[in-house]
Amino acid sequence: MSQDYYHILGVPREASKEDIKKAYRKKALEHHPDKGGDENKFKEITHAYEVLTDPEKKARYDQFGTEDPGSGGFNPFGGFSDFFGDIFHQRQQPQRRKGQDIRVTIQLTINEILSGTSKKIKYVRNKKCTSCDGQGGHGEKACGFCSGTGQKVTITNTPFGRIQQAVTCPTCMGLGKQVQTKCNGCVGHGTTKSEELTDIDIPAGALPGMQLHIQGKGNSVLGGIEGDLLVQITELSDPRFIRDGHNIIIEHSISIPDAVLGGRTSVQTPTDTKDIFIPSGTQDGKIFNYPSSGIPILDHTGRNRGTGDLRIVVKVSIPKILTKEQKNLFEKLKEIS
Repeated sequence: MSQDYYHILGVPREASKEDIKKAYRKKALEHHPDKGGDENKFKEITHAYEVLTDPEKKARYDQFGTEDPGSGGFNPFGGFSDFFGDIFHQRQQPQRRKGQDIRVTIQLTINEILSGTSKKIKYVRNKKCTSCDGQGGHGEKACGFCSGTGQKVTITNTPFGRIQQAVTCPTCMGLGKQVQTKCNGCVGHGTTKSEELTDIDIPAGALPGMQLHIQGKGNSVLGGIEGDLLVQITELSDPRFIRDGHNIIIEHSISIPDAVLGGRTSVQTPTDTKDIFIPSGTQDGKIFNYPSSGIPILDHTGRNRGTGDLRIVVKVSIPKILTKEQKNLFEKLKEIS
C-alpha cells in the first residue's frame, strides 16, 4: 500500500509548494540523524518531499495513489491481453474522512524549556454537533448524485484504452447517503463551533521548531473522524542568555582590575547563581564551562539523550570615560609596563 505523503509531511492535500517546503524543513530538522533522529523516518520524509515537489510525480500520486503507477495496482503493461483490452479498471477504495488539523503556536521561556511545563491552550474548533450526534440531521436517504455508492465513476481515454476510475462522491463525501431533515443546531454540517481549553504537557528540552502532535483534538467532520492538534514551539527571547543548540551561553562582564588581579564574582544562570573564581591575568573571552548544565537533549521519540553545557564567557569591561584619578593610575601603570 502506498504511503500518505501528505500525512508524513503534515500538510493538507491542497497545500502549496511553498507550504510543502516549509513543512519539510521543519520535519527534516526534527528527524535528522545528525540531531539524534531516526534515519528511516528521515528518508521517508525526504522521499515524500521529493514526490510532492515534482509536478509530474505529484500529479501521478494524486491520481493513482503512487508516483509510479506501474508498480502498484494500475499497470498498463501488466499483461499482453490487458494491453489490447478496451477498459482498464483502477478503483480507489473510499477512505474515511478526517477533519482538518488545527495548528497553534505557544511561546516558552528558557526556564520552561529547561524544566518542562504544562500549558492551557484555548482555541476554537469544529466539534461534533450534540443535537444530532454529528449526523447532520435525522432520517436517511440515498445520495442522488452517486446512487448511494459513495463513489462517482469517471472514464478517461488513453493510448492504451479507457481507464475507469472511481472517485469519492463530492456530494455525500463518500457516505453514500444524505439526511432527509437537516439538524437545526448544525444546519446539516454535523459540527458546530466550540471553544476548547486543552492541557498540554511539554517535556523538558522542547526546542523552538518542534511540533507536538495531539490526536483527535482538531476539527470534526460529517461522517468522519477528528483531525489533530499540532502545537508549534517558539521561544521567548531573554537578553540575559544566548542559546546555542542545547548549550546556554552567558556573557559576564568584569572590570580591568578583576581581570588583572583576579577575584570572585557571581553569575545569575537560568536556574541558580554561580560563584566563580576569576584567576589573575584572565583574558577577555575566557570560557568557564559547566557540562550537563544546559538544555536536555530529546530524540525523535521524546526520550532524554543527555544534556548540553552551560558556558560563561568573561568579557573584560573597558571604561569609555575616565576620571582624572583613574587616568593618572592608568598612566602610572603604562609607565611601569
